Amino acid sequence: MSIPESTCKFLFGQETNEIFSNLKFVDSQDQEKFVERCLDLTMRVNVYILTRKEGFCLIDPMTFNNQCHLYAFRVAQIMKNYPSKTEEEKLAKTEENRLLHLSFFLSFPLLSHTALFIKTAQKALKEMGETAISPKKKFEAFLRDEGKCREKAARKALNAIFESSLKETLALNQEESPLHADLFKMAHENLQLQKECMGRHRPGTFYTYPKFAGVVHMVDRFAKEKIAFVMKVKVITAQGTGTIMQASGEIREKDPVIIFEAVATDGSHTIPYIKEEARRCPTYFYQHPEKNKLHPNKADCLFCKTTPIDLEPFRRHLQAMMRVPADMLHALGAHFTLNVQHDFQSFFNNQEKYPQLSSLFQKAISKMDELGLASSHPQAFSMCHVHVDTAAQAFSANLQLDASPEAFLKQRGIV
Repeated sequence: MSIPESTCKFLFGQETNEIFSNLKFVDSQDQEKFVERCLDLTMRVNVYILTRKEGFCLIDPMTFNNQCHLYAFRVAQIMKNYPSKTEEEKLAKTEENRLLHLSFFLSFPLLSHTALFIKTAQKALKEMGETAISPKKKFEAFLRDEGKCREKAARKALNAIFESSLKETLALNQEESPLHADLFKMAHENLQLQKECMGRHRPGTFYTYPKFAGVVHMVDRFAKEKIAFVMKVKVITAQGTGTIMQASGEIREKDPVIIFEAVATDGSHTIPYIKEEARRCPTYFYQHPEKNKLHPNKADCLFCKTTPIDLEPFRRHLQAMMRVPADMLHALGAHFTLNVQHDFQSFFNNQEKYPQLSSLFQKAISKMDELGLASSHPQAFSMCHVHVDTAAQAFSANLQLDASPEAFLKQRGIV
């Protein structure tokens, strides 16, 4: 009779003693049982939040490999069918559920603000009518993950899932067209890039599908699977701020929606300056983690200034950009590849090996000027992040960027 797979092995592909061997707050002989109970309880918390709180907004992992667009798309696929699943199916040891749980552990607001992770679990457990593992302080210490052993294991496991899932999908589609053959072939190149987060390089490497190729694949699947997206743009000028948005097409009430959040300016500020100032703003989602680096008041903050401005010129420009959504997304992907993924540019200049992708790449570069992305003048538009959410949230005037992690979770009833 075979021994059932442990929860730790299911999630991380490793046994408890390979990851959690140095938990100082638990006796060594009790560690395996303790970790299993903590993981099982956290998985139930995640399922509760996904089911009762529309919590897919949290399934947005910090993977350090610039693949938020592809993770958002995969989560949207899962989200489509999630409401029809039973509790037993949601807790089953499937690859889809594994991806959701690992992404929950790596969710930006929970990972970067561990006090919020504890508050999130406490609130969910109270509403579920369950109690935390006793003593409660040990469960909280597990969630805090001070040695980052769980974080590292989750990121490694999630990257492996991402790589195998992408290759499998591209293999199924490779005979559809020469373009699909290019996408499949590229997935088997040496795609290990130094991992990067918040503009800072971190030690080690992860499998990273080139941004432009990933965007081309995503756009292709959008059309085939009828997944819509919304572009939400925070406009920042010397006079004030405002928000505009545009949908790629019809969106039904219960559909998952991919949300692209970006910033735009009229040239009165540069994009790098806006991003630098945003990190100092206490109302910014990706704010600096050290509180003493945040500004104390809003009076002179260009990011959270609420003075209204004339948005009509920006709205017309966004509508023009979105006339052919694929062209816009391709241009954004090409811009990222040119400016961030220098090691991958040679793939898209290899007409012999990648004829379809190379041609698309050159076409995308020619469109960059229309988006305010060309190097011939100061950049006026920049993509910040991509995530998945409900249709109601997609059409809300609120941007995720405009709320601190705690404020965001409070808005959603998660803490």
